Amino acid sequence: QDEQSQLSLSEQFKSRKVRRTYLSLTCGTPSTTSGRIEAEILRDPRDRKRMTTSDTVPSARNARFAASRYKVLDVLANGGVALVQWKLETGRTHQIRVHARYMGFPLLGDDVYGGTVGKANSTLFSALSATKTNSRKKIHEFTSDIRRPCLHAYSLGFEHPATEKYVHFTCPPPEDFEEAWTRLRDMKPEA
Repeated sequence: QDEQSQLSLSEQFKSRKVRRTYLSLTCGTPSTTSGRIEAEILRDPRDRKRMTTSDTVPSARNARFAASRYKVLDVLANGGVALVQWKLETGRTHQIRVHARYMGFPLLGDDVYGGTVGKANSTLFSALSATKTNSRKKIHEFTSDIRRPCLHAYSLGFEHPATEKYVHFTCPPPEDFEEAWTRLRDMKPEA
């Protein structure tokens, strides 16, 4: 039974029948509130631990098709950050992180793909017109507290291998994600 279940689930992933929804906080807000990204992904030849899009690598032979749909759910900190929902059509390594970077809006806290403290600070300073030392200090303290990419696997749905009925699971964001979201919602431009 376990082998059959594993085989069924593997086949559903392969045939792209598994529905996955993720939530992220991005540095900046995409100009369109929803869309679809198609950008081939491959291992970065300059850093084997990272993935990249094929447009950054001349003669990218090992690139694999990748497609993601996104939707901006909330604009935070006067546009300095967005809460974005992602639905994957494919499941490549680091796909959301790579596609967010490709769009120019890396995930907050994602040092590997451009969502560094420096990037977050400059985006928030600009969006909030933060010129005062105290305002900048508060923003820097906030961004320095983020210890990981702000990405959360929110829901998963698939056909149950034994019953063949569709099942759907959701998981609320963890405390650190919720706290960042709340703090960003409260950030307003300098008066």
